[in-house]
Amino acid sequence: MFSYCWFILISPLIGFVVLSWFGNGMSRKRAGLIGCGSVGISFLITLTALVGFLLSGESEKGGVSTLYNWVTAGSFSLNMSILVDPL
Repeated sequence: MFSYCWFILISPLIGFVVLSWFGNGMSRKRAGLIGCGSVGISFLITLTALVGFLLSGESEKGGVSTLYNWVTAGSFSLNMSILVDPL
């Protein structure tokens, strides 16, 4: 259900990478739009996740979205996951 929540973390990271690589070659206005836009997109995705979380009826449980399995050894499994919870 919360598989899109990875974009909450990735959007500002992409903005940072773009600004650190190409920031000196662009105008201040464009750099400001990229910086504020990447954080704004992250905020909008967070609001979408909040609304989905509140409307799902599972407000005590939350949800986990697994991006990929990092390490598996026997019964041990280490996943790259993001948790959406009531906190």
